[in-house]
Amino acid sequence: MDYTECAFPGIPHLSIPDGKQIILISPDKLITLDETIEYLFSPNGETLVMQSSGCQIQLLNLITGNSSKKIYPPNGHWFDFSADGKVFWLGPDKDGYIALFNPGNATLLQKTRVEWRHLAELTKADAEWIISNLTGTQQQDFKDNLVNHQFMDILALSPDIKTFISSIHMDPESVNSFWSDSLKAYHPVGPKGILRIVLWRMNDGVMQHILVEKDEWKGEPSVAYSPDSKQAAIYSSGDQKIGLFDLATGKLMDELENTGYQSLAYSLDGQILIAGTNENLELWDLATGNLLVEIPIPAKLEDWAISPDGRYIGTVSEDGTISLWGVQP
Repeated sequence: MDYTECAFPGIPHLSIPDGKQIILISPDKLITLDETIEYLFSPNGETLVMQSSGCQIQLLNLITGNSSKKIYPPNGHWFDFSADGKVFWLGPDKDGYIALFNPGNATLLQKTRVEWRHLAELTKADAEWIISNLTGTQQQDFKDNLVNHQFMDILALSPDIKTFISSIHMDPESVNSFWSDSLKAYHPVGPKGILRIVLWRMNDGVMQHILVEKDEWKGEPSVAYSPDSKQAAIYSSGDQKIGLFDLATGKLMDELENTGYQSLAYSLDGQILIAGTNENLELWDLATGNLLVEIPIPAKLEDWAISPDGRYIGTVSEDGTISLWGVQP
């Protein structure tokens, strides 16, 4: 990850585009759409993506100052660059389409439809509750309501642009906020949620593997592809572990013990995994599974980035402290 993750106004945004220069952008000094709420740097640091509160997306060339035409995604706000920065993607929309764009002029390169609704199933606990407490049309209405409030979010696009990983989830708080009082009365405790993390083929949207499956939702997971696109590191909130998966087989190869929310990235050579928590950065040796070093952050970690040559990690803390860390080969 050699660019900043999406963030919200008031939080600084960090990029190390060439390993020599740190770019820090403050939202109140940035050209905005109606009300820009998220930003994303391209891997080379030359393009900045801005998304408004109305979900309009625009790409700004930081070298020339030129901006692209506005893109209006029909649903959702998930977007990112490919590892080499040559493709910008967003989606899925309400019909399951993922779109790939040329970041230079925002022209559409490819659209792929993903058939995922067959994976939007009920948890065993919810299915048993429905059978025990409801009859007839009540059962079907309740099932439809739970399934229709499940969503697919794209978590990562592989560096070779041949696969992507998504989450299919139901957030119980979101579900309950849409329910009528009568429906809440049927199910006063509410569902625990559901989470599936799935590997898909990019060219035709065919599912390859279900990597993670849980009958409980505890927040959005984090995913990082290895540089060769053959492995993935996945942290699903509540596990207190980072899973390392072989994407050819979909099998879990190893687990790294940890706690707290993680943002993940592989080193350039794929030998080290960097994991960010609120309080520190951790560097893991993937050959041995050992923790190599833990970098304490003096205040809450807001953002971090790796230079493209893998030699530096830059961090931004909640108190405004900017630090540059050297990574030894």
